[in-house]
Amino acid sequence: MAATLDPASGTSASFLERHPVRCFLLFALCHATLWTILPVLTQPNAPLDTLEMIYWGHEWQPGYYKHPPLPAWIAEFACLLSTNDVWPTYVLCQLATLGCFWGAFQIGREMRGNATGLLAIVLLEGCYYYNFTTTEFNNNLTSRVWWTLTILCLYQGVKRHHLLSWGMAGVCLGLGMLSKYDMAVLAIVMAAFSLIHPAGRQCWKTPGPAMCLMAALAVFAPHVIWLVNNHFPTVNYFLQRSGSEHQWSSHLILPLKFAASQAGAVLPMLILAIPIIGFRWKFRAMESDEDRFNRDFLLWFACGPFILVEIVGVLLGVKIRSMWGTAMWSYAGVVLLFFLQLNLNRDTFRRTLYRSAVYAGLIALVFAGRNSVLPHVRGEASRIHFPGRQLALKVDALYRQATGESPAIIGGPWWEASNVAFYGDKPASVFANLDKSINPWMDDEELNRRGGVIVWTKFDGDDEYQHDIASRFPNVRFTAPLELDHQTSAQIAPTRFGVAIVVPETSSADTSAELLSHQVPMPSESVNESASVHESATPRMASAHATAMRGED
Repeated sequence: MAATLDPASGTSASFLERHPVRCFLLFALCHATLWTILPVLTQPNAPLDTLEMIYWGHEWQPGYYKHPPLPAWIAEFACLLSTNDVWPTYVLCQLATLGCFWGAFQIGREMRGNATGLLAIVLLEGCYYYNFTTTEFNNNLTSRVWWTLTILCLYQGVKRHHLLSWGMAGVCLGLGMLSKYDMAVLAIVMAAFSLIHPAGRQCWKTPGPAMCLMAALAVFAPHVIWLVNNHFPTVNYFLQRSGSEHQWSSHLILPLKFAASQAGAVLPMLILAIPIIGFRWKFRAMESDEDRFNRDFLLWFACGPFILVEIVGVLLGVKIRSMWGTAMWSYAGVVLLFFLQLNLNRDTFRRTLYRSAVYAGLIALVFAGRNSVLPHVRGEASRIHFPGRQLALKVDALYRQATGESPAIIGGPWWEASNVAFYGDKPASVFANLDKSINPWMDDEELNRRGGVIVWTKFDGDDEYQHDIASRFPNVRFTAPLELDHQTSAQIAPTRFGVAIVVPETSSADTSAELLSHQVPMPSESVNESASVHESATPRMASAHATAMRGED
């Protein structure tokens, strides 16, 4: 049964009923504009995940040690629009979010009318995953949009037996798997639905499921070949991140923690919906076969993935990180509006819109306040206040003094190196953590031959780190440390950076004369090597590697 905003007299329809897509586009434009401008104004440095995507994408690999390649490719392509500026990735973030909104809008309006479709995305403004976390381009964002569109295409394929929709569902599923492997959860739910539910089994009498499967395999197969040839690095990374804690309590506590985190993410949606669902919920009767099919479809695909993850968590006791729920809630608003009786009229619709707008404004203020005020409160800067552009300019100038050109390779801990590579005069390859195992496009021999820069944040007792650099790169020249302020008005001590210039093997000795006049001597061989063992070169690289692997993936 459709829920509409037509006047009781029935003499004229509301603008929403007559122009639903225009209303969607207006809402989408407001949302995307707000969440594109906010990071541009309040994030002076590119976020962590975004830089990781960019430095990976620069190499155009069929896979990376942590994740499949699609988000990195998209990020690199977007950055071609604006060299040394991160704003195109903010646009990408919002396009991915709007793709999720479109899926919820389309299914919502098909199930209960245009008003329900628009309200379903209005309520998504209350979900943490569709506002605060949409300014950092990463695998979660791209996985979520393909997850959402896969469900939309599948719904249309099952309901209408439309072969093109089945094919598009397969393409979206394959693209989702190229974004993040959590799409496998959705694939399992799809397979179970096709075998257990009567409507799903009926589909096997058509070529639809086969079309979906072939399309998904065609998209994902090249990455599978890369996985096999490279001994499954991404799978090993995933297993490390989700390994069991080997305690009986983890089988209960870890799933409960994940459930609590997801409840916190979607709870504000219920508050926004109060004008139309009230405080005393009443479930509506499913009066038709179509209603009953829609009910089952939503239970399977809007709720099923969460239930499956919880079951796996209980059985295996594995870590379930909160951001792994990013893709699961695009249809949460549709579920709420489909199953409950609604007090839907123009007044309650306007009140819900007003609540959503106020909530979006408050979240925007919190976001801007966090970026601007938090360093003053904590007394330390975050990643978005890192002096990436200033560091890149200084490093580029030093390398030009030595060689007369910009560096093509930047090595060192991945965060510092990727900042210099991105913000430099020309894009450069990153030799992250000076570790070939996570950078198959680079090794010591290549850096020695072509030359480049190694940059790191100075730390007490980093003599061993410098000795390791000198032993691996014979033509290295150490410069005086750089000292740079973070990009915040908070009174925070500046950060010191070590810089080592690896002069290309083809360069003559006198090309670096000007640099050598400022060179810092290597630390004395008499340094007490037994002191501060945990700060030695190899552990330092391992620590940087561990830092790169931390975060909500």
